[in-house]
Amino acid sequence: MKRFMLLIGACLFGFVSCVSQPEARSEEPVPAAFPVSQAPAVPESPAPPVPDPLPVPEPPPEPPAELPPEPSLAREDPPPEEAPSFDYANITEEVVIHTRAEVQQLVGKLNEIIRSGNYRAWVENLDKSYLDRISSQEFLDNISQQPRLKSQKIVLKSARDYFTNVVVPSRAGDRVDDIDIEFDPAEEKVFAFRIIPNGDRLRLYELKFAEGVWKIAN
Repeated sequence: MKRFMLLIGACLFGFVSCVSQPEARSEEPVPAAFPVSQAPAVPESPAPPVPDPLPVPEPPPEPPAELPPEPSLAREDPPPEEAPSFDYANITEEVVIHTRAEVQQLVGKLNEIIRSGNYRAWVENLDKSYLDRISSQEFLDNISQQPRLKSQKIVLKSARDYFTNVVVPSRAGDRVDDIDIEFDPAEEKVFAFRIIPNGDRLRLYELKFAEGVWKIAN
């Protein structure tokens, strides 16, 4: 009986020792399914683009308020006055005296121009219709037939030739004293005469009032 009890005690002791000791585990590492360095990279899905915000339309600018025009500091010249016209219908004694004085002054100026042979200044005192006439070849050919010019074999080719060879020799000795005038209302002209010593009147010019001044019309 005693042996039987010892046997049971040994069996219990052995059973308890087996239960209390843990199972020995293998130290070998468990291989991973894929190496860490060789694990396939999972591509990241790109984030969808964020649309730009729609621009907010700006309100149209308000038109600037109209300001009153600034006063101009520049001095405005008065419009040019029109040249007065000569009234041939109302020729009073006062008009005759005034016109005679103007004609005397013009003749004096023309005498100086002719004596100096200043063709340009002479032309400035001619009415345009008269300048056109003395510039025509027909007029120049007719004057070239005068005996004095033919004897000197002078042939006029221009208005300057007429001034040099006809006007200067014939007008250089004109005087302003004893100037008389006559009005021709029909042709709107004034005739200027010089009274020579024997009492006769020598016509000097036919004048026309143009652009506010007297011009030679013949």
